[in-house]
Amino acid sequence: MLSGMRGPRVALSLLAAAVLMLVVVVARGQSAVPSRMADPHIEPGLPFLPRGAGNSPTKGPRVADVDPGLAFKIVLAVIAVMLLLAVALSVLAALRGRALARNSGIGAVIEPVEGTVDTVMRLRLREAVQQARDVLARPGGEPRDAVIRAWVTLENATEHRRAPHQTATEFTVSLLASETADERALADLRALYHRARFGRDSGEQDAADARDALDRILATIR
Repeated sequence: MLSGMRGPRVALSLLAAAVLMLVVVVARGQSAVPSRMADPHIEPGLPFLPRGAGNSPTKGPRVADVDPGLAFKIVLAVIAVMLLLAVALSVLAALRGRALARNSGIGAVIEPVEGTVDTVMRLRLREAVQQARDVLARPGGEPRDAVIRAWVTLENATEHRRAPHQTATEFTVSLLASETADERALADLRALYHRARFGRDSGEQDAADARDALDRILATIR
């Protein structure tokens, strides 16, 4: 985990340093190397030595001959390199994170294998069917709403396992079908849900039939 965090931290450090250098350069508005030297300060009382053949200064490179924009160009080049390194490290860190997530299974969509579901999912299905059964058994309320809530309870219990191309209803039916031997009960429950949601003649009998279908499904979940 520390190695995965090191890349983004280094990238942020490089980016911050590059921005700081750029701000300094822009604030100065000129190269850090002066284009000309000021005359040296002469203490009062010292004799002035005129320039001549005997006391001319030693020849060397004059500061005025140095390109005043050279330092500025060097700083800009360093900033550009640091920015490129920051971007490269950020991209590498993102790719590494995706690879680790893919290898560890984080965010992966697990589709049910025909005829088999892991033990945890099977227990969750049984619990969801029981909860849906309890929703229908509650007194009061509209029977139509109770049937819909019972089916939504089943969908919510399996939502995290659904593939992107599947609807919640399709996946719930396929998952329950792989774990129950009573396909007729599942078909009845689905038909009752559709009639309660899209029809107009869903009443107490439909709620009772839905409870019966859930009881048959619960009894046959393997």
